[in-house]
Amino acid sequence: MPTVTEIWAGRGGGDTAGGSGNEGTQRRYTRRFRVLMDSALDDSYEVLRVEGIPRITDPYVSSKGATDLGARCHDRNAEQVEGHRRMWEVTAEYSTDPADIGDPDKEGGGDGGEQDPLAQPAEIVWDGNEATRPAEVGYDANFGTVRGVVNSAGDPFDPPYEIDDYRPTLTITRNQANYSQGLALAYVNKVNNDGFFGFAPGQAKCKKISAKSVTEKGRTFWSVTYVFELRETWEVQYLDQGIYEWVGNDRRHIKTDDPERLPVSAPVPLNGAGGKLPRADVLDGNFAYRTYLFYTSASFSGLNLP
Repeated sequence: MPTVTEIWAGRGGGDTAGGSGNEGTQRRYTRRFRVLMDSALDDSYEVLRVEGIPRITDPYVSSKGATDLGARCHDRNAEQVEGHRRMWEVTAEYSTDPADIGDPDKEGGGDGGEQDPLAQPAEIVWDGNEATRPAEVGYDANFGTVRGVVNSAGDPFDPPYEIDDYRPTLTITRNQANYSQGLALAYVNKVNNDGFFGFAPGQAKCKKISAKSVTEKGRTFWSVTYVFELRETWEVQYLDQGIYEWVGNDRRHIKTDDPERLPVSAPVPLNGAGGKLPRADVLDGNFAYRTYLFYTSASFSGLNLP
C-alpha cells in the first residue's frame, strides 16, 4: 500500500486584498507531500489518486487541523524524486478565488466536465455527545483544594456522584475506490498516538467506521464515514481502595481501628502501594489513585484523512 507523508519544505500561503472572499481578501495555501508507491511502474495518474493526497475541491486543512472551508484545492502536481523509482512529491494548491476553483453550482465543480466522484471533497462535521462519568476528584469547598470525592470519614460515596462529560465528535465522510472491513478492526476503539486534526496524542478515539457501496452512472465506489470522539485524555482515574492490604508478603483483610479489630465490611482508602492509607492522610485528603487506559493506540495518519 502506498504511504503518504506531508513535508514542510515548500509550504506556503498568503492573502490578497480586494477579493470577494471573507474579510475582502483572497486566501491561498500550498501543501506538499511525499508518496512512496508500491511499484516503479506507477505514474502520476496513480500517485494523484492515492488515499491521503488532497483531491480537487477538497477544503484546506492545516497540519494542526485548522480548516479553511472557503479555500479549495484547485491544482495538483506530481513529480518523481530524482534517483528514486518509487518516490514522488505532490504539490497541492488551494485558493478562495472563484476563478481558480470554478463555479461549484455547475456540474463538475469547475473542472469543466463530469466530476469524478472520487475527486469530490470530503464532508467534515463537528458535533458532540452528552455523557456522564463518576466524579472521582473534585474541588472540596470545605478545604479549598482539589481532593478525592469522599465523605468526612474518607469513604467514597455509593453510588458515586455523576458529572457531565461532554465529548466533541468529528465525522468525516468521503468517497473511496476501495474499502476493507479490516480497516475498522485496525482503528475502531483505538486512541491516536500521533497528532490528529490539531489534537495531541491520546485525545482522539476512533468510535466507528462504516461504509456503503454507491453506484452512479455505471461506476461503483464506496462512501466511507469515520467517527471520532475527543477528550482531554482517555485515561481514567480510580480511587485506590479495597478491603485487603499487603503486609509484607501476606495479603490480609483490613481490620477496623476500634478495639475489636474486626474485618472491614466496605472498601477503605489505600496508599497506592497496597497498604491501608493512614488516618491523617485521609483527613488531609491525600488520596492515591490508580490510572488506567482501556484502549490501545494506533497512528491515525495511516487513515490518510484530509
